[in-house]
Amino acid sequence: MPRKQNGWGPSKSHDFKGVNNRIDKSKGKRGSGQYPSNRSFGATITRSIIEKFDLDSKWAQWRKGLEFYYQFAWYRLKSLNPFTQEYEDVTLESVLYQGQPEEYTVKFDGYKFATKNADTNAHYVLKRTVPNPFSLGSVTAVLSDKTAYPENFKNREIFVSVDATTSTPLISSMIGDRVTDGETEATIKDVLDVNFRPAIYKGKSEGIEFVVKADLQEVNGIGFLVDNDYRYQEFVGKIGYVKDLFVRRPLNIQAVDFYDADYTFDVETRIAEKNQNFFILDPGNLPTSLFNIGELDALYESQIARVDLTGRYTFQKEDYQRFYGSQYLTADLVESQVTELSVPTLPFEIKSVLVEPPFLKFTAVTFPSEMKLYTESFKYIIFDDRSFTKKTVDQYNGEYYHVDGQNQEQWQLLDTDVDPWMDEIFTNDNSADVQPDSDELEGPQLVPATLYTCTCPAYSHAQLRIPQSQHGDLERAVNRQQRYPLPTAQGRASTASVGLSKAAGQIQSWETETDRRKFKICKHTIAAMFIERIKTKEPNSYPSAESREKFEAKLKQEVADVAAEFTASYERGELSLQELVFAAAQGLNLDEVELASAILNTRF
Repeated sequence: MPRKQNGWGPSKSHDFKGVNNRIDKSKGKRGSGQYPSNRSFGATITRSIIEKFDLDSKWAQWRKGLEFYYQFAWYRLKSLNPFTQEYEDVTLESVLYQGQPEEYTVKFDGYKFATKNADTNAHYVLKRTVPNPFSLGSVTAVLSDKTAYPENFKNREIFVSVDATTSTPLISSMIGDRVTDGETEATIKDVLDVNFRPAIYKGKSEGIEFVVKADLQEVNGIGFLVDNDYRYQEFVGKIGYVKDLFVRRPLNIQAVDFYDADYTFDVETRIAEKNQNFFILDPGNLPTSLFNIGELDALYESQIARVDLTGRYTFQKEDYQRFYGSQYLTADLVESQVTELSVPTLPFEIKSVLVEPPFLKFTAVTFPSEMKLYTESFKYIIFDDRSFTKKTVDQYNGEYYHVDGQNQEQWQLLDTDVDPWMDEIFTNDNSADVQPDSDELEGPQLVPATLYTCTCPAYSHAQLRIPQSQHGDLERAVNRQQRYPLPTAQGRASTASVGLSKAAGQIQSWETETDRRKFKICKHTIAAMFIERIKTKEPNSYPSAESREKFEAKLKQEVADVAAEFTASYERGELSLQELVFAAAQGLNLDEVELASAILNTRF
């Protein structure tokens, strides 16, 4: 029955809605496609064909990046040298795949772009270069015939056969990273053995227990006294690091148990090691994962520490079942094939310190972790066919028309519309451009590629949260992260967000595995490449005519607002540290567990 208007709601709340019988006015134009009436958790949107085509088109990003380059809507990251009183380019040196025997030293430099779509009014592009790369292997065959490999074509995967070198084992850790032969460049999706079975398995743990025991007398030798136990608490909050614990090691010397389930299999490990190199470091302003740890000053160092690590890791069978066909994947089957394991985790924060003579016991803050299981060797690399690009000298009909200055490199042309099923790939014999290897290799040599990473949502598919400290005319009161998607029924699985879920207050990510494996680009990285004399070829995926008309008006307004954006960017430049960390972490190919740790441990 109708309710009275006495505080319990309107009396006509249960009545039927009136019928619109007007004929002089039609309904407003709505977007094509299927949209749910209630966009709550679990709701999905089905785009129309035109909408999907416009969203996938890279032309708008290319056009904006070119305009940013023309309008000088950027500036180099520089800092003042206190000795020379001159501004110099900001550079950051780090180590790629730190702790692995084949680790690489890399260098970062970059640019800052003003924007209205970030809390700091700036997005950062960092360029990652590998100064002296070693060969990762020699390409011997490219399986790119879609009639001969229809299943690969269906999965959008290109299989490439590689001959091993002394650096080849590193490729197993480079899933998600990009490699190049000097011309063709692509993103590694997976690696397989000679039987086309997985050469690496990845599992995740919600949290592991980590304890380090140091010699009490050795600690007292650096100035601590036994009768002043409270001084040991000064180590709480500092960063602990065990140098060689997480390097790949044989499986048969570990205490490892395999457990099978319907959709997953678990691996429980108990690592107990003696005589380990243990360091206690001051975290400073940046996460230690972004520096070469060997160059940091240690508050304490020991070579006789004892380490205990206990954790249970879950592996998803659906990620690997397709490589076994009709044979059902079990934990016993995986155990019979893998020969090595590693637990690549970041340096940990010390939670507590306890005196247990003759040891001083350091307990780590419980943190998510990832385990990798490796087979004895691998033969094939899987590349996503959407990740291929080609970079050549910018010539027209064989003629180079640019006028280069002294010590300037030639202009390069980057083609992002490479179809590996039709175009020739990995055909550049650049063996003279890489460091010599002990093995005699023939064919194109693969090396880590130069990367351009950006902090903008279009590139990273994530949004950082940097809270406002003050509010004014040029400062917003609402955090931009709130305007980006919440979890949905077709979003990331909970098992894929073990690490980032811990950093939900600092970063919101909607990046999928497809986003991670394809060639990532945005208007800022395109502009940065133009600045670096790399001309990005105009994409052939033009958006619809209606979208282009709206785009031109929007671009004109965006260029007109550049001056105001730079003013706001300069006023808020002091809050840029976290975005720099985020950009560098992408360049280091940190997995989502390590990325979350880097974001959470940033002091800003």
